[in-house]
Amino acid sequence: MVSGVRNHCIVVYGTFDPAIKPSAQQYNIQRLDCEMFLKFGFTVYGKWFVNRKRIPKYKRRAPSDEDTTADEPATDRARRAATEVKRVLIYFPEFDGHYGGIVDGYDKDKDGGYHNHVVYDDGDDSDCKWREIQLGLIWGQTGGFVAGEHDDPLPTGPIGSAGSTGWSLEEEEEEEEEEEEEKLRPQFPELEDHYESTDGAGG
Repeated sequence: MVSGVRNHCIVVYGTFDPAIKPSAQQYNIQRLDCEMFLKFGFTVYGKWFVNRKRIPKYKRRAPSDEDTTADEPATDRARRAATEVKRVLIYFPEFDGHYGGIVDGYDKDKDGGYHNHVVYDDGDDSDCKWREIQLGLIWGQTGGFVAGEHDDPLPTGPIGSAGSTGWSLEEEEEEEEEEEEEKLRPQFPELEDHYESTDGAGG
């Protein structure tokens, strides 16, 4: 008897406007969209299609005063254990967006409670307070997503080149399909995140 790991290969084509220079940031945007679709069945940045159906787009809501977080531990050791080397999604109100990164350090001597240092996927970094880190941990695990709108409407009418069969695009409906094989979402709800460093071209 032979046992082994069965791989599932998925081919994804992602494109950008020619005016946009390839970068690690663009790579991470596409990677995150692919992960969101495979895990949750929607994307958060671009327009993606499967079998000529456009995947629903969601957005992360901003944190509010109603969001609860764990109490801050009393000791530095406990604070480090609860935050260091953890992945977070930190909300920046000035950009109305969340940015992913890793908590890579704790400094109890920082002023104003900004003890936790975060390095983001694009190489930027910032110092965060305990509540920001706790909200970032929650966002990283559950998302806090709400339904959003695509920037552009779908083209109307059939699409096709000269002599080819016409076809059209449509929105994927949120309602569950009767046939299991027709469902587009989600593909791998138990998918675990795996992050690799990239060079400037996102390769």
